[in-house]
Amino acid sequence: MNEANGQSQDYARSPTNVCNSAASPCRLHQHGRLPVIWITGAGGLIGNYLLHTAAQFCPGWRVRPLVRLDLDVADFPKVATLFRQEKPGVILHCAALRQSPDCQANPALAQKLNVDVTRHLCELARDIPFIFFSSDLVFDGRTGDYDETSPVNPLSVYAQTKVRRRIVRSLQSPTHCNPHFPERRNLTLRRSRFQ
Repeated sequence: MNEANGQSQDYARSPTNVCNSAASPCRLHQHGRLPVIWITGAGGLIGNYLLHTAAQFCPGWRVRPLVRLDLDVADFPKVATLFRQEKPGVILHCAALRQSPDCQANPALAQKLNVDVTRHLCELARDIPFIFFSSDLVFDGRTGDYDETSPVNPLSVYAQTKVRRRIVRSLQSPTHCNPHFPERRNLTLRRSRFQ
């Protein structure tokens, strides 16, 4: 959903759609069970949209919504245990402390939820696709028409957590490569309000 104009956009039909790729591990695995997609932050705007459209765009997958009531993604031992049990084939990471006033009031919590959780999930997902959702707020809004090569200039604690070097370093780690997708180590998607 493009929040600037309220219009829904069909991002899932992208040619890089992980679920429908010819190289996708979408086939039955482990005792005939369907492969699992984890969607963290499934109760939020983007995560909920992905949850409700997954059946249409990822047939043959079991979608596992992860919401705060079911699993605290900041509880690293529980997340690691669940990861070993469910063996997801893809992680769509939408969870974050995204309310800027909350982040400003508690930078340590913002660091934990937006940086440390992301790093932990990325480490768990070292052998599977990991899709991370960022924010247009990493830019200062002065010029607009941003792309992935545009320099960032975060103006808030929330935006700073989205560009922390630890996230970037862990997402770009040479060990984070899936043999099913050798050309893709990860994917970072960013919502944009600037047109």
